[in-house]
Formats: sequence, C-alpha cells, structure tokens
Amino acid sequence: MIAERIAQFIKKQGFSVTFFEKSIGASSGVIRHAISKNTHIQSKWLTVISENYPEINSSWLLTGKGSMLNPTYSFDQKINKAQEKASFYEVSIPFVPKTDIIDFGDSEFLNNDLFTKDHFVIPVFNNKKIDFMIEIEGSTMLPEFKAGDVVACSIVDDNFIQWNQPHVVATKSQGILFKRINQSTDLDYLTMVSENEKYAPFEVPKSEINSIALVVGLVRLI
Repeated sequence: MIAERIAQFIKKQGFSVTFFEKSIGASSGVIRHAISKNTHIQSKWLTVISENYPEINSSWLLTGKGSMLNPTYSFDQKINKAQEKASFYEVSIPFVPKTDIIDFGDSEFLNNDLFTKDHFVIPVFNNKKIDFMIEIEGSTMLPEFKAGDVVACSIVDDNFIQWNQPHVVATKSQGILFKRINQSTDLDYLTMVSENEKYAPFEVPKSEINSIALVVGLVRLI
C-alpha cells in the first residue's frame, strides 16, 4: 500500500509524521490516519508529496517497484531541501492532559481536539519523531524526573521497546503509567520499574496494555 511506503520514507528521513504533514500542508492526522489504518491516500496528496519531496521515486511510491529514492536526485539537492524544510516548517506538538488518555495508539487520539489541551512548538524537536507531550505527575520517577516535567513521547510498537528506558504506558485498568520497562521472566508480562526506590517493580500483563510511547525529550521549568 502507498501509505505503508510513505511511512517507510518518513522513517528513512528521520522525520516525525507530524513534521511530514506540516511540510506538505496537510492537516494534522491526515497522513497519520492513512498510515495507521493502511488506507487510501487522495491523489492530490501524492502530487503534493512528489512536488515537495522530489527525491522520492514516483514509480516506487505508486507501485512499490524500483528504489525508494530518485537516482537522478543529487546529494547536494537533498541537503539544500532538508535545510529549507528545517528553516520554514515548525512542528506543533500536541500537549495532552493525562486524565484524557485511554489509548494513544488509537488513530483517533491525535486526530481529535478533545484529547489535545494545547500545542508546543519546540524547534530542537522538529526533526524528531514526537507524537505528543504529557506532564509528569507524582514522585515515582524521582530524582531523574519530577512532577511538573513535560516529556516528549514517540509511540512505539511493543515489539520495539527499548529496555530499561523511560516509557509512558496506557493501560486498561491502571490508567497512565510512567516507568522504565524491563523484560519479565513471563513473556506475557512486562516489568514496570520506578526511579524512586520507595516503589517496588511490578508486573503488568501485555493484555492490559493499550499502547506504549518512548520518552525522547524533556522540558523542565526551573
């Protein structure tokens, strides 16, 4: 599917989907929804993508045949285009309140303004894959993370968890958890670990987890 190939291109370029949507003038969620559901993308967006990203091999984009990148597109052109995009496009990152999150892996999550409290524009995050930002509550991740910190999160598949790294986890019965994730001796469970030693690690069944996001950035007020 074309949506899957667009996702491959975005990943190869190191963009976030939000940045890519902004760069082609699409509303937030237009491309994300197509990728997550692997559905049809309107032909007008394919034209816009080709115009904005001439490095994409059009034949590959439409049919999957050939190489991803246009062999006639030079390295210097690619660098100049990347610099142009970095200069002119600021990515607006959704900031969501913890209480409203049920499953941030659901395509409707970032497409629905009801789940978004505000938006942040943070230039140093422009080329990172950041899906949303959320404020930390409680003391379980002290001293590394404290209440009031805002973390930038990248939604990941549970097959690509970075062990012992901080993640935000949306669960069915416990709500939102902010923990380091480790492997469990039981393949059907994940181990949640706090920074604060007052809180003991505990196991969560994978069946209880709706979605997982890796923490890739931090904003802290002094």
